[in-house]
Amino acid sequence: MSFDAIVVQDTAGRITFWSKGAEETYGYPRGAALGQVMHGLLKTEFPEPRETIHARLHLGNRWSGELVHTCRDGTRIVTYSRWVLDRDAEGRPAGILEINNDITARKGAEEARRASEQRLQVALEAGRMGAWEWDIASGKVTWSSSLEEIHGLKPGTFGGTFEDFKREIHPEDVAS
Repeated sequence: MSFDAIVVQDTAGRITFWSKGAEETYGYPRGAALGQVMHGLLKTEFPEPRETIHARLHLGNRWSGELVHTCRDGTRIVTYSRWVLDRDAEGRPAGILEINNDITARKGAEEARRASEQRLQVALEAGRMGAWEWDIASGKVTWSSSLEEIHGLKPGTFGGTFEDFKREIHPEDVAS
């Protein structure tokens, strides 16, 4: 069994197949979902007009992107959605296979990380401090923009190697 929500729709968008993963993701049992219009049932929010997505799907037989769906209990989730257009023997559209993966937690974690990085940047700038990180395995050193400013470097001009880093340290502070 797949944990993804796997759904097949006919050309009118009515659900003809509803996987166990779809039941678990959205909360609708198979019997309640079959025959329903997929994006009406889930109150889908598209990243661009649905017509644009369908035009791309019909041109390349595939589409993927993020969608917002509303579950049976009213919870809104973000899914990474992959669509494949099925065609009949004459090449006419026959249906759409849609595979959705709930990425709500991942999106929340990404947003929390971005917010944390912004708070750190504000604190570094307010304290006129900088931060750096050294990946010992690769030898790469990453500096914050505030640290470049403190050292009189133009933003983005720090070389990025440990040797570049050592050149910026006062000679008495570098062990031989």
